[in-house]
Amino acid sequence: MTISIKRILKSFHLRMVAPVVVVICLVGIGVYVFVLRSVSEFADEQIREALTNIASEVYDICDENFTELMQTGQMDNKKAVTIKKAVTLGAIEDYTKRNNIGCRLTEFKKGELLQHQIEPGLMKFIIRNHAKGLASTVHFKSKIYCFQHFDFKPWGWHIDLIKDTKAYAHLVKRVNIAYIVTGILLSLGLVLILLLQERFLIRPLNRIISAIRMGHSPEYKGIYELEFLSDNISKMMLSLEERNKWIEYFYHIAITNRGDDLFNHVADALSEVLGINTLILKVQPTGNTFHPVAFSQISINDDKLFDPSNGLPSLQIATEKKPIVITSDAHVRFPLAQSLSDIKAESYAGIPIFDREGAVTGIINVFGKKRKFDEWDLNLIKTVCRMVAVEFEFLEKENEKVRLEFQLQQSKKMEAIGLLAGGVAHDLNNVLSGIVSYPDLLLMDLEEDSPLRKPILTIQSSGQKAAEIVQDLLTLARRGVENKIVLNLNDIILDYLKSPEYEKLTTYHSKVSFITNLDKDILNIEGSSTQLIKMVMNLVSNAAEAQPSGGKITVSTCNQYVDTPIKGNEEIKEGDFVVLKIKDIGLGIAAEDLTRIFEPFYTKKAMGRSGTGLGMAVVWGTIHDHNGYIDVKSTEGVGTTFSLYFPATREKTVRKKGFTPVEEYMGKKETVLVIDDVKEQRDIAANILGKLNYTVTTVSSGEDAIEYMKNNSADLLILDMIMKPGIDGLETYKRIITLHPNQKAIIASGYSETDRVKEAKKLGAGEYIKKPYTLEKIGIAVKEELKN
Repeated sequence: MTISIKRILKSFHLRMVAPVVVVICLVGIGVYVFVLRSVSEFADEQIREALTNIASEVYDICDENFTELMQTGQMDNKKAVTIKKAVTLGAIEDYTKRNNIGCRLTEFKKGELLQHQIEPGLMKFIIRNHAKGLASTVHFKSKIYCFQHFDFKPWGWHIDLIKDTKAYAHLVKRVNIAYIVTGILLSLGLVLILLLQERFLIRPLNRIISAIRMGHSPEYKGIYELEFLSDNISKMMLSLEERNKWIEYFYHIAITNRGDDLFNHVADALSEVLGINTLILKVQPTGNTFHPVAFSQISINDDKLFDPSNGLPSLQIATEKKPIVITSDAHVRFPLAQSLSDIKAESYAGIPIFDREGAVTGIINVFGKKRKFDEWDLNLIKTVCRMVAVEFEFLEKENEKVRLEFQLQQSKKMEAIGLLAGGVAHDLNNVLSGIVSYPDLLLMDLEEDSPLRKPILTIQSSGQKAAEIVQDLLTLARRGVENKIVLNLNDIILDYLKSPEYEKLTTYHSKVSFITNLDKDILNIEGSSTQLIKMVMNLVSNAAEAQPSGGKITVSTCNQYVDTPIKGNEEIKEGDFVVLKIKDIGLGIAAEDLTRIFEPFYTKKAMGRSGTGLGMAVVWGTIHDHNGYIDVKSTEGVGTTFSLYFPATREKTVRKKGFTPVEEYMGKKETVLVIDDVKEQRDIAANILGKLNYTVTTVSSGEDAIEYMKNNSADLLILDMIMKPGIDGLETYKRIITLHPNQKAIIASGYSETDRVKEAKKLGAGEYIKKPYTLEKIGIAVKEELKN
């Protein structure tokens, strides 16, 4: 119902007829107000004025006769007075009859009716409804009368005069007839207008509209203006049909193509429909450079345009996020744009491509000879922009999916290798303990000039080098991070530059120059100095070997706040970072090798001559053990840059501990219980602690330790964390503290500090020492724990 009413209100008929009807009504009201009503009021005024004059004349008749009596001195002669009154009444009657006036005359003292020429019913109506002495208009029995009353007081007469208004009825009648005729003529005019409207406007328009609704071009012939309208609508429909075909074609391209095929087809189609060149650019991740993804050229002389994006206002469009449209002298407006200058382009339009968040991800540029871009052209380009934006997003998701799958595979591969390396490292640690630990005990018993001293030191040095390789395996297994401390990355680099390893490197690669650019205000990080120095050493060594004929290595540090994630080898999250960059100008890394450089034992070097093949794997493990990120940029023949991102901290660094004399950590016969499942480890710990003046007892399992502690006590426990078979160090400690609540203990393991180690420390265990044992390491740890 509401829809029908709205449709009627919006209909062409109503909108055309309504103003005409309103005009006719206004004319009718005007005729009534300014003609008919004015004539009626004029007639009534004339009658009232005439009646007033007649009343004055009647009064004069009475006054004239009364004056005559006065002048003759016959006022006291009743007979004369009676005769005079009779004469006056006759004169009044004659006068009123001549003027067609109704008269009623009464002597109000006696109540005698002296003259009566008014219909009794009319007179009663007047007496009942109208006050005496006032001129009024009286409506009685469908007639209109004018009434006048006055008194002639000398004789005590009450005189009423009344006149019928029919004297002017013919005038009012003529006016009414004119009013009716005018209304009829206006109605006929309205009907004529409607007929003409239907004949010459509604029917032609309906023919045009019906054709449009049927999807046909209108072909009206008749009225010139409507012919012009019909022809233009036909041209417009043909143009729209052609444009719709192009839109459908573009959507067909978007549905049936992907990637470069889609971009090339879209560019070709856009050039064809607009008749000018089309260049599609994609914004590079840096945000200020643009990469051409498709170019379609309509060449006049088959001259190819080289680097068509050079000099175009792409950066301005991307920054301002607004289109640039020029219809003349485009090559003059942008003189640096070689592509515009080569073809003397007059017209140019650059439309930004937006992603879902409103960021500019690309630009569509169209340029060529003179062309005025209409609204449809610009809307078509914007439609193509949306199609390209969707494809950009799709490709980005596909690339991200591939990248994540690759990272997952790499992670699984590294995890599998790490498990293997961790197990090997644990077993090697137990084997190396004797080689690293016993030389300390032997050296304590030898004289300074003993010939055995040098061979034993060689054995110890070899064992320490082997231990470093084990440490690399633990790093690879992501189990090699020692207790982290707050340190400064600049100090790590400077320590490395003072090391024998660096001195040896500079000697071997004498043609390579080393440049440092260290930020003085660099923030601190949390980490292991041992691992970080090893990481720097590996990267610098690789950079030197990448420049066999000489070159340059630049080591730099800086603070960097990452406000939006950086996507490189891995996605670098937001936050404050200390960035270490090691750059060389060497051979570079091939693209196919770049994804594999962090794999263990993957190397292009001669195995055994230039290292173990674990260097870059150690770098990868170290950076991730420090919750950081690594990004590599390399171009063959140009060089390589490693960028390492470490989470920054604003805590202060810890002072390094110096050499501690053995006298400071000698024992005082305190009792120590060593719990370890490996006999060699128990013997090493017992011998070292014995040399340090402690009373030592050893057991081979957690269960044996619990049985021992049921009937004995110890000042300190040394707990191996991993013991097989049987319960581990944590469970052993939990059960012992139920027997001895304040039992002191230190944890020993070939691995790094694990969650179970941390849980044991929460229960009351103190120091954590990492195998293999050394005299100083185990001595200081035991001394500190007993002191606490």
